[in-house]
Amino acid sequence: MISTPKEGNHTTDTTTTNTPAPSLYKYRVLPDPFINKASAGSPISPPLHPEVNSFSLFLQGTFKRAYLDRRLYPYYRLCEYFSRIRSPYSYARMPLPDTFSESVRIAVIGGTGISALEAEGFTAVASLDIQTPYGAPGSPLTILKTPQNTPIAFLSRHGLHHELTPTEIPNRANIAALRSIGVRSIIAFSAVGSLQEHIRPRDFVVPSQIIDRTKGLRASTFFEGGLVGHVGFADPFDSELSKVVFDIGSDGVLNGEGVKMHKDALLICMEGPQFSTRAESNLYRSWGGDVINMSALPEAKLAKEAEIAYVMVCMSTDYDCWKTNEAAVTVETVMGNMHANGANAKHLAAAILKELAKEEHQDLVGAKHLEGLSKWACCTAPAGRKAEVVKKIEFMLPGYFS
Repeated sequence: MISTPKEGNHTTDTTTTNTPAPSLYKYRVLPDPFINKASAGSPISPPLHPEVNSFSLFLQGTFKRAYLDRRLYPYYRLCEYFSRIRSPYSYARMPLPDTFSESVRIAVIGGTGISALEAEGFTAVASLDIQTPYGAPGSPLTILKTPQNTPIAFLSRHGLHHELTPTEIPNRANIAALRSIGVRSIIAFSAVGSLQEHIRPRDFVVPSQIIDRTKGLRASTFFEGGLVGHVGFADPFDSELSKVVFDIGSDGVLNGEGVKMHKDALLICMEGPQFSTRAESNLYRSWGGDVINMSALPEAKLAKEAEIAYVMVCMSTDYDCWKTNEAAVTVETVMGNMHANGANAKHLAAAILKELAKEEHQDLVGAKHLEGLSKWACCTAPAGRKAEVVKKIEFMLPGYFS
């Protein structure tokens, strides 16, 4: 028999049990796969507190056994009722510290997920709610430590529950918040539609160029209202960072029959949230477009103005709608291929971050080659610079324009 633990007791009660039974009360966990597999929750789950690793592993093992042995299933349901446990595979969660004193140089933007990186040996150590002059980011910045003890930041582009459309993403707040904690390199992940036959669903793509098909609805610069700057954008994606990413993706990290890593692709960024018409899709193909998404801009432009090295890892999920011999893209198609490719995305993200943590990449990660880019792009004479605008931009670039 297993006794029910008392609230607040984080230790094992062995007085009446042969199996440890830790307290389950104050922990948040993922939704229940027994009830509805379709509601398996957001790809971003509350991060795991480093002090409860052993407790979490115990929970995972105990309830995995309950899942495999249906004789224990009634007990699992009893625990669920009293302690709000939802999944036999879940990890216990505790609030993370809301401050972090170390400088963070590398960030990941996308939906790969905190839990996915934790499964690769990363440890969540803080969750930061940062308010910027441009508003709040789309999600808190979660700080994780790599196995080499290098801190990295994770930001969910569309919000913790994918509640933001591409047009609603607070791109300026996202980039300003990351730069304010020291970030100089961003690895951005995005689902894309393929515009070319040889880029198949579930392939990965590293683009080198982009065509802007957004509609001017998204704030796309930090220079405004009395401060004018023209930052070069000839190469929207950092070539050296892209090379590192491509080399890692081509070195056996990706699994699956025929799955490939492509480079030097032309990315079309459209407004959305609707998908393209067939006429638009074929127009983009005639321009030489390789893949299409809705999230690369103005993210890449703002990263350049913030002097951050930026690369996008594109995950092909469909053939858009240009192929007349198969159904046009739907959300079901996109999400199905994203789910199927989740393991590759997880392994690739972890491998990239572990590689960039090496000493040999520190100048690249620090974006030394971009230092001063925005400072010398400013055209407004000091006498004409409005103080409130200067204060906003110097939140992330202190001392540049005052």
